[in-house]
Amino acid sequence: MTQVQQTYKEREKRRREHEIVLEARRLIHEHGAASFNMDSLAEAVGVSKPTLYQHFKSKDDLIVRVLVEVITEMGSYLAAMSEGSPLERLKNTLRKVLIQRYTAEKFRIDFDWDMTILPLRSRPEVLAAKNETMAVVSAVIEEGKAIGEITTTIPTPVIGCLLFRLLGLPASVKLYSSVETDIPYAGEAFTEATFEPLLNHVIEIFERSVAQT
Repeated sequence: MTQVQQTYKEREKRRREHEIVLEARRLIHEHGAASFNMDSLAEAVGVSKPTLYQHFKSKDDLIVRVLVEVITEMGSYLAAMSEGSPLERLKNTLRKVLIQRYTAEKFRIDFDWDMTILPLRSRPEVLAAKNETMAVVSAVIEEGKAIGEITTTIPTPVIGCLLFRLLGLPASVKLYSSVETDIPYAGEAFTEATFEPLLNHVIEIFERSVAQT
């Protein structure tokens, strides 16, 4: 009975941590890490701030956990994708991540250029997540090179970095569209309909950059 109770408590702890991380990720994506605070997060999740600190020792620890999830997302999707050629799998993974972030999470901030987050990117757990994810991506790129689908003249790490940098492109476009209002991506948040044309442009940029011609 005690063991069952402990197992239930562990499940509840993991469930609550998952809920906290999801909400933290949404808030950081929408407003940036500089505006993110534990008070707003506690209110959004519906728990007390001391409860948050039972799961995460500090705000930085929580942001690091979010970073790890963001970084490993690409590798997880790609590893689970078995159908299609290497280039098609890379494109479909890029599409899946972009749709999730920009239409489901209302992503507006490019993590790579959020100055509050930059110092945390050197934490060991973040570096480990980068290495793990890049290994998955690199393996698929090498597979594409081996069958003549992906150009061999561009080093694999460069192609991998391009894939990740393109994740922030819609955020940059939206930033500029808030100034240049004639750009058709201005607005509070992307919908599936308004995001689709921009999504296709991002995929096209990747394919034209790396496909063997």
